[in-house]
Amino acid sequence: MEIFIVKRNLYILLFTTFYLLGFTGLSQVSVTFKVDMQYQTISENGVHIAGSMQGWDPGSTPLSDDDGNGIWEVTLSIAEYTSHEYKFINGNNWGNDESVYGDCGAGNGNRFLNLENQNIVLPAYVFNSCDVTIYGCTNPDASNYDSS
Repeated sequence: MEIFIVKRNLYILLFTTFYLLGFTGLSQVSVTFKVDMQYQTISENGVHIAGSMQGWDPGSTPLSDDDGNGIWEVTLSIAEYTSHEYKFINGNNWGNDESVYGDCGAGNGNRFLNLENQNIVLPAYVFNSCDVTIYGCTNPDASNYDSS
C-alpha cells in the first residue's frame, strides 16, 4: 500500500511541476504584428517592435513594408498561452516609441497581447493609436467593397 501511495504522489508531483512550469507553453504560435505608418515620416532606421516577448530590445526586431503600402509587419514565434506587452518604434531606439492608451493598451502606454494556442494576425493599428484604418469602398458593386 505504501508503494502505491508513493507512486501516486510522485505522479501528482510530476504533473503539477509540468503544469506550473507551463508544459503547454512549450509549443509556439505565429503572431503577425502590424502597424500602419502612413501618417508618419519613417525613420532612416526603419520601424521596430519591442516587448516582453523579445526582451524589450528596441533595435533587434525590425518590421518590413515590402509592398510599400505603409503597413509594416513582422511575424514572430511566441510561446502559446502567454501574455505580453509591446510597442512599435519609429526607428530603433527608445524615445521614438509610441504611447498607446485605450482598448488595445495595457494601461501604461504599451500594447497588450494575450495568446492562446492558435496562430494570429493582428490588425494594422495606426502608430500611437488604437485606431485601425479600414480600406475599401461603400459601393457594393466595387471590387474593394467594405460596408463599414
